Amino acid sequence: MSTLFSNIEQGNLSFRIEKSNFYLSRPCINQLNRMIQTLNKKIYYDNLTQLPNRVALLKHLDELSEHSDDISIYLFDIDGFKSINDNYGHHAGDELLFAVGKRLNEVLPKHLKLFRMAGDEFIIVSSNPQNIDSTTHKSKLHAILEEPFNIDGNTIQVNISVGSAKYDKTSQDFFTIIKQADTDMYTEKMTKKKDGDRYD
Repeated sequence: MSTLFSNIEQGNLSFRIEKSNFYLSRPCINQLNRMIQTLNKKIYYDNLTQLPNRVALLKHLDELSEHSDDISIYLFDIDGFKSINDNYGHHAGDELLFAVGKRLNEVLPKHLKLFRMAGDEFIIVSSNPQNIDSTTHKSKLHAILEEPFNIDGNTIQVNISVGSAKYDKTSQDFFTIIKQADTDMYTEKMTKKKDGDRYD
């Protein structure tokens, strides 16, 4: 039982109870495991998209930084998402967010992990030491989401703005690179605005 409380205190909820030094019936152990799974989902996963959330992102980055010097993040949001909510309703907006996450999860390689930040913002973490430049990654993201989505019988075209940043453990923390990626994303939005595209 002490292991149970120790894991919970450390935020480690990816475990199951198989046996205990105290007497616990099998139904009791099963119930505890269900409670642990529920708690893990509430803390680390977004309720709408079922994607890992901001808390899970920071935990993942912390774990990666212990054994990797090559970490990049790609922060993106949906251009004109407010207009989508206004035109089709918030339910359709929620369905679109879920569909975007689902499509990306189906095609992204294993070294790329997707998280939902908040609203229509998502982050992808890259931990692959391959020499793939950020422009190539951004182009692939745009291409994946280029095909329109069918939401409640409506065809919705999705365009995104993407910002990127690379982590340097000697001089940065995770909040700094997220802010850098956000600034880079904002720059792309401003470029689109100058070109007359929708970007809100």
